[in-house]
Amino acid sequence: MALVRGRCLSLCLSVCLSVCLAASHVPVKMKEAIKTLQHDQNRDEVFSGSLVFPRESLNQMEVGAKRVVLGEILEVYDKLIGQMLSQLPAKSQSEVLELQYLLEEVRRLKKHRYQKHQLVRSTLDQLAHIQTNNSVVQRKALWELPWLYDAASSLAGRKRRSLRRRQALKKRGASTC
Repeated sequence: MALVRGRCLSLCLSVCLSVCLAASHVPVKMKEAIKTLQHDQNRDEVFSGSLVFPRESLNQMEVGAKRVVLGEILEVYDKLIGQMLSQLPAKSQSEVLELQYLLEEVRRLKKHRYQKHQLVRSTLDQLAHIQTNNSVVQRKALWELPWLYDAASSLAGRKRRSLRRRQALKKRGASTC
């Protein structure tokens, strides 16, 4: 009986793993390219210290904020892989092809899924360059505050209403079971 239970558990685990891995959005070719590029890396160096990108804080963000940060991370990867390509010794044509493939995939993802991110990024850049010590800018900003405050308040209110609606639907769903 224990042998049958063990086989069943093993089968369930392998099915679960294959389903979870099949649900990944990372193309198989990309995984293979990364594995090829990692072949001669010092594992102690790679796995020591902290992560390069903020995985923990991403898990705590709302979807909109996460999209902005992920768009920025894709920008960093674009630069990072470009830098790797420029530093690569001429001897390794296969590594050049793998890096070009990865760069192409990152750029494709940015283009098809993160186009609006560019608008957000340019808007944030404009905000960072506002001359807050300029008296004309200060007066103009005061005139614009009511509509901005209204927009920010209504956005927060919509989120609260949406949360209440979801909670009410969950309660209704639980009571019908």
